[in-house]
Amino acid sequence: MRLPTRPDPADLTQWVRRRFPTLICLALASSSLPPPHIHDGDTLTLHGTVIRLWGADAPELAQTCGGIPAGEIARDALAALVLRGVLCERAGPPSYGRTVARCTAGGADVGETLVRAGMAWDTPYSGGAYADAEREAREAGRGVWGWGCERAEVWRREH
Repeated sequence: MRLPTRPDPADLTQWVRRRFPTLICLALASSSLPPPHIHDGDTLTLHGTVIRLWGADAPELAQTCGGIPAGEIARDALAALVLRGVLCERAGPPSYGRTVARCTAGGADVGETLVRAGMAWDTPYSGGAYADAEREAREAGRGVWGWGCERAEVWRREH
């Protein structure tokens, strides 16, 4: 159920009650809530919940590409995106003890933004959700595409 533009208070209460189990968090920079802890380019902890971004696979933190610290740059890109607040909603089964979630910041899909910027690859389990963003980044030679990185899944197997 989508929230109407001007929700009736009863509808809003119903929406929150139905969605609350899948809503993970909303952190606003102006609030007293602590900022998220960024682990790497596709993982963050928000209010004690470790979240793996759905659909995006960023370079591993220690991954370098031609001497470029791709993993660190991807981590910093994620941190910059969620600095002012992030909303995450569970989007799949847990992965290695992490909650898999689609996150938005400033109204933009965080995973898609990272893929479009060349800070992550579209993942096979997304069903090609970010394929256009990945193609755009590849054609423009952004980030991992310009740095000649091997996909994180390949790098993980070899390291």
